[in-house]
Amino acid sequence: MISKVTLHTGPLRVASRSLGRFLTAQKATLAQQGVVYLPEIDVAGAFAEGTPAKQLAEAIKAGAGEAQHVVLLAPGVPVVEAAGYLKALAEELPLTVIRALRRQDDALESWLLSGAAACPPLEEILQEPERILPWLNHARDVGALVQALGASALRLVVYDRLPRGPVAAYCELMGLPDTLCVEAAPTLNTRLSAPMAALLVQLQSEKLSCDKRSLLADVFARLSREEARAAVLLSASQRAALLERFADGNASLAREWFGTEQLFQSAMPAQDTPVSRLELPENSAAFLQEVIGPMMLKLSEGSYLGKR
Repeated sequence: MISKVTLHTGPLRVASRSLGRFLTAQKATLAQQGVVYLPEIDVAGAFAEGTPAKQLAEAIKAGAGEAQHVVLLAPGVPVVEAAGYLKALAEELPLTVIRALRRQDDALESWLLSGAAACPPLEEILQEPERILPWLNHARDVGALVQALGASALRLVVYDRLPRGPVAAYCELMGLPDTLCVEAAPTLNTRLSAPMAALLVQLQSEKLSCDKRSLLADVFARLSREEARAAVLLSASQRAALLERFADGNASLAREWFGTEQLFQSAMPAQDTPVSRLELPENSAAFLQEVIGPMMLKLSEGSYLGKR
C-alpha cells in the first residue's frame, strides 16, 4: 500500500531530467527499499488533457505495485493553474511536493541557452517575464502550492545552495536510501554557447524525435563545454531590473522558509562580462568555422557515436 507519493514539480532548468535518468538507473536499488519511480505517469499531461485526478491516482496505484513510496516528476506542470488539480490528487494519495528555486536571471539564461523552441526576443521577455515565463515567479508558485496543499506538504530547495549537486539534494528531500550512489550522478542541464543554442532553434529541433533532438543537444553541449567561458545574455542592467521585479517575493521566501534575508547566494557575473546575443554569425565563413566545422568534427568522433 502506498504510504508516500513525492512529486517533483521542477520548474524548468533545475536538473529534473538528470534526476529522472538517475532514478531510472537506480530502479533495482530503489525497489529493494520499497520505492518506485514511474516515468510513464505524466502529471502535467494529465492536467492539460483534463484527466480526472481520481483516474490519475488509480493509474499511480496500479503502477506502484507493492511499492510504498512512489516518485513522480512533472517539471512542466503550471502549478498556479494546476493547484486545484494537485489538491484533488492529494485527497486521493499522500502527496508531498518538491519545488526548486533558481535565481531568475540564471534560470532565464539557462532556458534560452538550452536551445528551447523559438521564443520571443529577450527584450520582450524582460518586459513581461511573469506572463511569458510564469515559472520564474517563485513566490506566486509557492503561495499557490501552500494554499492548495498546506506548507507541511511542500519541500523547497534553493538551486544555488546545493554543494552535493541537485540530484543528491532531491534524493535527500525525498528520503531515498543512502545506498544510492548520488555522488556519481551527472547533471544533464544543457547550457549551450549562444551560436549553438541559436542553431538548435533554427533547426526547429522541437519537431525532431526525442532521441534525435537529444543527440543534437548533447553534441552541442559538448562543444559548448569546451569553450573558455559560459555565455552571458543579460547585461548588468537587464539582470538587475529582472531581479528587482522578483525582489520582494524572493525576500519573503527567504525569511519564511529559510530564515535568511537573501534567497540566492551565487555570485553575479562581473560587470564587464561580455554579453552574447542569441544569434548565428552573420558571416558565412565565420558560421562554418565557429559552428558547423566543430559540430561535424564532434559528430565524427568514433568513440562518441559508439556510445550513442
